[in-house]
Amino acid sequence: MAMDLIDLDKVEKMEIPLASVPLSYLPIELSTRGRLGVPKIVYCRNFNTEDILTLSMLSTTIIPERMIAVLNSILYGENNVALWPDKSIIELLVKVYANYFTPILPQVKFPWDESDIEWLKEHEEDKKLELLQKGLWVPRVDLNITESITIQILDEDVKETLTIRKKNKEGKDILKVKFLSYPRYGDTLILKKYMQDNYKDSGQFDKVRIQAEQYSLFVEQDKDVSLLPEINIDEYLAWQTWELQKEVALAKATQALYLLEYNDTDLRERTIEEKINYINMPEFDVVISTKLNNHYEKLKFGVLPQIKVKNPITGEVCVRHYVFRPDDIVSAVQSGESNGYDISYD
Repeated sequence: MAMDLIDLDKVEKMEIPLASVPLSYLPIELSTRGRLGVPKIVYCRNFNTEDILTLSMLSTTIIPERMIAVLNSILYGENNVALWPDKSIIELLVKVYANYFTPILPQVKFPWDESDIEWLKEHEEDKKLELLQKGLWVPRVDLNITESITIQILDEDVKETLTIRKKNKEGKDILKVKFLSYPRYGDTLILKKYMQDNYKDSGQFDKVRIQAEQYSLFVEQDKDVSLLPEINIDEYLAWQTWELQKEVALAKATQALYLLEYNDTDLRERTIEEKINYINMPEFDVVISTKLNNHYEKLKFGVLPQIKVKNPITGEVCVRHYVFRPDDIVSAVQSGESNGYDISYD
């Protein structure tokens, strides 16, 4: 489904269910259609200067926390976008930008692939090929949101929770676990705090980490690694073990965050640490983890990660994989033009 724009000059003529909603708030319908913790229709004002400065002055690692605060402030009524799926956050940002500013997202990096490499080889564009592969030529396109992207409606079968059962040879349940059926945008903050509290990096691996990065850089640049000081193998292995422990801990904490019930035991109010005790039980095997991850990966709605654009390399229209990020929209808002505003000299 292509995305429709709303004529801002006609918004006041639209029927708004809530009589108290100010006319400066634009009604936006989201693809979840009232499910997965997201209202069917939200009423949204435009960004103001404070909103954009709040987002633009922060590093990407802090953006989720500030993004939640800003989006909650521009929505009318009681909302908490931290409980929304990640995909709904992107969809809201894209629709706000397209309706309040312009449907053109300027100078987006074109996601070239191997087919473009082959095209340049076939057409003997050796210089362009060299520059492209070295990153000295970055093809860009002006992305028309209304023409290039597709909004997919959430499948009617998808509910807010999902249950995974494990049966014995007789077909009887030996394990029944219930999970939240979608990742939430604010969960990154919860997991970040959990990891900071439980796996603090005291700097004991800083030296070997820097050495490993230098070694990798020399290999990439085809330099002589013998010029670098030798890495202590014991320190390197200890660092790798530490990183592996953190990855395993993060994976378990993520599953625990979404775990709601374990064999009819309600775990909604339990801490992550308490839930991890259930995940560590022998019955909770890798198959359950795999099924849960596969479900999240296959969950499709909102802005699909494919765009239809004119290829700046070949000149032909093509479909390419492109994932919108919140900071893409923030950057475009900062530099973009706004619809419905005229400037004149008195």
